[in-house]
This record gives sequence, C-alpha cells and structure tokens, in this order.
Amino acid sequence: MKKLIHCKSCGAKFEEDLPKCPYCGTLNYRGAEREYLNKLEDIREDMEDLQEIPEDEVKKEIKKQGKFIGKVILIIGILVIGLALLLYWITRDSGRDRKEDYLWMQENFPIMDELYEDENYEKLMDFYLDKIEAQNVVWEWNHADFCNIYLDIMEIYEILDMEEQGEEITRYDYETLFYLEWVVKGIPFRGDIDEEEEKRLKPYYSRVLSDLESRWNMSEEDYQMFLEQIEKNHGMVKYEDCMNYIGEWYGGEEAS
Repeated sequence: MKKLIHCKSCGAKFEEDLPKCPYCGTLNYRGAEREYLNKLEDIREDMEDLQEIPEDEVKKEIKKQGKFIGKVILIIGILVIGLALLLYWITRDSGRDRKEDYLWMQENFPIMDELYEDENYEKLMDFYLDKIEAQNVVWEWNHADFCNIYLDIMEIYEILDMEEQGEEITRYDYETLFYLEWVVKGIPFRGDIDEEEEKRLKPYYSRVLSDLESRWNMSEEDYQMFLEQIEKNHGMVKYEDCMNYIGEWYGGEEAS
C-alpha cells in the first residue's frame, strides 16, 4: 500500500507519488519531481538503446522504411494542420484570460520584487503561497524558483526545531529532511538559481549541510551515489532513493 500524505491546502489525503492533489489541484513537489525524474530516466534509457544499434542496421532500416516514412510524414502533416485548427478554435476566445494574467503580473510582480529586494522573505513567502494556489502565472516571476528553495530550507528548519524542542519526529519527517538536505546540497548544480539568488540562500546552508554530513551515517559509497545524482540531474536527487535509504537508517535507529 502506498503512503498517504495530507494536502497542505485542503487537508485531503492522497498518495505521495501523485504530482498534485486530486481534490484541489495543489502541486505536490515530491510527486512532481519523481514523475519528472522517471521521464528523464526513460529518455536516457531510450538514448542508450539507440546507441547500441549497429550503424549498418540503422541505414538498412532507414532505406527499407523510406516510403513508409514518407506516408507517415504526410499523415502527420495533415494531423498537425487539423490540430492547429482545433487549438485555434478552442483558444480563440482566450485573449481575455491572457489579458487578465498580464494585468495580474503588472499589479503583483512589483510587490514581490520589492519584498525580495528588501530581503523581507517572511512576507514574500506568505504572499507567494497565498497567490500560487489561485494564479499559476506566479510561476513566471523571476524569483519563483528562489521561493521554492527557500520554502524547502524553512521546512528543514521546522523539522530540526521540532526535534530540538523534543517533539516526535516521524519516519516521513526524516525522509523529508534527508531529501530536502540533498536538494540544498544540489543548489550549485541547478540551472534555475542564479549566483545572486544563491548568495542570498548561503547564510542558511550551514545548519542544513551540517546535519546532512553528521546525522545519517552514510558510507562513502552511499554518499557518492547521492552526490553523483545531484551532479548529473541538475541538483535533483531521486526521492525514492532517499526513502529507501531512510528506511534502512530508521530501522537501525529503532533497533538501537
């Protein structure tokens, strides 16, 4: 049975690997990230399979399928034209929505810019979270990725504070902590966080990375495995691997 989590917006329970809440549509970062990495892995495997096919066989198959491909291209062309006409018909009245999005950005992005420049991150996050549920266009703000990382760091801090205050930490909390600590470790490898944004985040690194290096009793092999993941996947680590590692670690902690 798959693990259930609570939606942070509506409180409903749903499976943790879903990319969004099936009831209110709120994004589930871990599920979305897992879906993205799975698709990325499928593409990588397909590319490896293609590289294994001998070049002579590829050339023969291309010649053999030449006429067939020509027919397919013709059919695809017709379908593309039909799809374009359909999309035009569907979206021809959507100008009002685009205009509303533009007006919303003109009104709200300057507010977010000011909070960001003033380093008033608490108010910025409140504003960001309040707007993100109703306005998908908020993702187009220049520092939306910064907000997501900052929120991840604050979630780490919240779990560490709970532990320091003697509150119960669940296995799911540990999975979240381990995963997000590697997300922070992977920030230098990301393409969506620029140098200026990373400079703003660095003051929060020490507590996070200190816990990552000292808590989990990782072997050199395990550490290198996760490190290679963030290097190859642009700062992203597989949540499933984190979950499996914490399963073993948590079992050892309970036994001791």
